Amino acid sequence: MPNRQTSEENTMALRVPKAELPAELRQNLIKQLGLTLGVLVVLYVAVGAGRLLARLSGRASKSRRNTDMLSA
Repeated sequence: MPNRQTSEENTMALRVPKAELPAELRQNLIKQLGLTLGVLVVLYVAVGAGRLLARLSGRASKSRRNTDMLSA
């Protein structure tokens, strides 16, 4: 059994040290990531709301409704 763990070995430890980023760069990356995630959430909700409104208004074609049901 070559994959047996010894008591001294910590398999969850990082094998490569973390890169240190300047504080200003780190904060800018966090802001950009937050903005990107916010935009994705808004788009996801808008598409869902558009589909719901199309269904409720009866403008969605029958075939489109069937494909949405299969993918949900």
